Amino acid sequence: MNDMFCEYISFDIPQIPVRVNTGCPNNRNEPEHADHPTMYYKHGWHEQVEFLYFRQGHATVLCEDREITVQTGDTVFVNPYEIHEICEASEDYLYDCIIIDLRQYVSNETLNCDGYFFNLLLNRRIHFQNLIPQNALVAEHLQQICVELLEQKFAYELSVQSHILGLFSHLFRHYLCNGTIQSSKHIELYNRIKPAIDYMESHLQERITLKQLSLLCNLSRSHFSRLFRDVMDTTPTCYLLNLRLDEAATLIKSTQMSIAEIAAETGFDNPAYFSRKFKARFSVSPLVFRRQNNVF
Repeated sequence: MNDMFCEYISFDIPQIPVRVNTGCPNNRNEPEHADHPTMYYKHGWHEQVEFLYFRQGHATVLCEDREITVQTGDTVFVNPYEIHEICEASEDYLYDCIIIDLRQYVSNETLNCDGYFFNLLLNRRIHFQNLIPQNALVAEHLQQICVELLEQKFAYELSVQSHILGLFSHLFRHYLCNGTIQSSKHIELYNRIKPAIDYMESHLQERITLKQLSLLCNLSRSHFSRLFRDVMDTTPTCYLLNLRLDEAATLIKSTQMSIAEIAAETGFDNPAYFSRKFKARFSVSPLVFRRQNNVF
């Protein structure tokens, strides 16, 4: 994953991590030699999912190396971490862009089942097909999300969340590309380790031991470690390390904190060790990462 193309997505309402832009025209920067229509320029990737609903016109959307031809009424779904851009379009095209951060559902203690499904998507163990052609139900959910966020009538928060859940329920049933959603037994196993996941996400700055995590789940250390790896496809130690590094990357992009302060804030006692692990995950040092993202 090339961090040169990483996009930092901010949200106006932290409790509802959904960003909406309606009626978007083609605002991409034209290449210097625009007379070469076969030259595509990658726009970027981000950790959130993105929907592009085309209200009129036609276009070609690039997701990774896949060219997707869309027309009025089509929706393009962008999976987490997919490099994407609109590379060609008719003069009259308009689309709505909806970006959703699913990490809220993974960390929300009241949404265990939703967290299980979204965690599969965020960890790239599954993905959805990019083109959702002429689907009235998907379009209705997306349009209602836009309306509710723009008008912000009483209890709009509940309506937005209900449309998000309805939308993804439909996608999981009809547009899943790879992987098989596991049985209710597998979801039950996920819920058994979720107290440890919640604890790690809310105590990144603290020293966390395997014994602590296993006690939270009422399991022995060996049983907890095996179960965690079976469900999450990684060890508790690696999962915690990546949580800390991802949070550090967010702080580097969104704050003026020094690298040493960010290291301490995310649970790293040794700044040199932090820098080494950060570079291993993101291919660049924290300082270079900050320069590439043009922060402050």
